Amino acid sequence: MGAAVGDYDNDGFPDLYVTNFGNNELYRNRGDGTFVNVTQRAGVEAGGWSTSAAFLDYDHDGYLDLFVCRYVDYQLGKGPQCGDRERGLVSYCIPDMFEPSTNLLFRNNGDGTFRDVSRVAGIGGYRGRGLGVTVADFDGDGWPDIFVANDRSRNFLFHNKGDGTFEEVALPAGVAYSMDGSARAGMGTDFGDYNADGWPDILVTNFETEGLALFENFRGKYFVDLQGPLRLRARTHPYVGFGGTFLDYDNDGRLDIFVANGHTQDDIGSYKPDITYAQPKLLFHNSGTEFTLVRDGPGGPLSQLKVSRGAASGDLDNDGAVDLVINNTNDFPQILRNQIGMQNHRFALKLVGSRSNRDGIGTSVRVECGKEVQFREVKSAASYLSANDLQVNIGLGKCESADEIMLRWPSRTVQTLRNVRSGFVYRISEDKGLNPIKRLDGLSR
Repeated sequence: MGAAVGDYDNDGFPDLYVTNFGNNELYRNRGDGTFVNVTQRAGVEAGGWSTSAAFLDYDHDGYLDLFVCRYVDYQLGKGPQCGDRERGLVSYCIPDMFEPSTNLLFRNNGDGTFRDVSRVAGIGGYRGRGLGVTVADFDGDGWPDIFVANDRSRNFLFHNKGDGTFEEVALPAGVAYSMDGSARAGMGTDFGDYNADGWPDILVTNFETEGLALFENFRGKYFVDLQGPLRLRARTHPYVGFGGTFLDYDNDGRLDIFVANGHTQDDIGSYKPDITYAQPKLLFHNSGTEFTLVRDGPGGPLSQLKVSRGAASGDLDNDGAVDLVINNTNDFPQILRNQIGMQNHRFALKLVGSRSNRDGIGTSVRVECGKEVQFREVKSAASYLSANDLQVNIGLGKCESADEIMLRWPSRTVQTLRNVRSGFVYRISEDKGLNPIKRLDGLSR
């Protein structure tokens, strides 16, 4: 199903967790180009039907813990029969036909093993049809919170209380349902501060007619879904969104939105002639006041009709522009190489923790350039069933350097760096500071 990436043993090499229908698998990176399956020793098989997963350090002990979404309780060969019997059509059943499942939280013991703390942490008591997960400190209290996009059941927002437990607050926070009180078919999700006010907002992809949801964060107190005022629902309602993520594709310093679409029913045309199984991808440019749909013309990678699912983002070629990898059902995956982001100034940050976890997951990053300020947070999970690049890519627009970068690490360490030039990949060590390691054109420095 999905994947999560994080250095769970702090040895400097990224490890891989793969979710399945059945037992999941954890592959430890040996550091020599090979991996070893350590699932049983680590104790993270999970079981059931797992979907998205996220590495996070929820208790700030310096070791990455693991959150696993699970979908529905289902056994092969025992599902109901669905479709139009009068017309002899067999189709996939809607999620409501199946019982929702529970999510899992595994605490890292620091010795290569994990302990299931789902119940004691306040996670395991909630049942939903979990498909997407993303993590960020939504209320600014210094602790990572967890948002789960549920399919045809209300979303979850697990607020980290800082004592090893979580409180589910999606309903009072305003992110459990749509504005009309409906539980939408949430698939992909992401945290990102699209309006640069210092508070991470929430993106959720949904089913046809439901449209793309964008919950704006009002100072960590509550959220309001702006899909209507921002015209996101009007432009996404014909599609079924899966992979969805914030990214600054043109490096102007503002977070844009990408959505990978594709229907779930291969015979949808038999029921709704105006709806297609394969669908286009959508890219919305953030101008600072509105989102406008970017079009690439007939035959372009966005316009091509595909049955898309997972979508991961990252700078694949070290040119400072964020690329995309999309997984398509019964088709080749696509790699969309960014050829626009090089037009603006930019740099990238690779964080190395010492007191914090090695990847620096959970670190908040504030970048100031003149009057422009932007906020990022290092996170391992976003979109749908996908693991994104942990490197933080910062677009500066026409600014040739950042006046100031402020980092708040999970250990509570605060670092301030000034006059950081564009054009480089920088390593920022929690204990050693800033070091340029590569030019963005790929040349070593």
